[in-house]
Amino acid sequence: MRLVAERARMVREWRSWILRVAKAIREIWPEAEAYLVGSVARGEAIGSSDVDLLVVLDNPPETPREQAQARVLIEEKAGLPDYNPLDLHFTSRSMRDEWLRRAKHYKKIL
Repeated sequence: MRLVAERARMVREWRSWILRVAKAIREIWPEAEAYLVGSVARGEAIGSSDVDLLVVLDNPPETPREQAQARVLIEEKAGLPDYNPLDLHFTSRSMRDEWLRRAKHYKKIL
């Protein structure tokens, strides 16, 4: 139960750690853009929500394995605990506008 409460706290306090995530992304991919999307961007997040982050890259990781490896690297560089609510979505620059159109509400963080 304690981890559920800690994860919910991280959702509420996403502003306190999201810049560490942005810094980690920038260290790995200097050309990256990142956008907060989903319920947090809409102001509708609840304790069980994810913090959805769209990462736009020239050459995004494509396979599930590549995406998982990228997630782990970002989480480690940002110093996030294993129970963190971050949900990373990778896309190419050519698909960015479509993602953001579907998201409707987003906040650019990188």
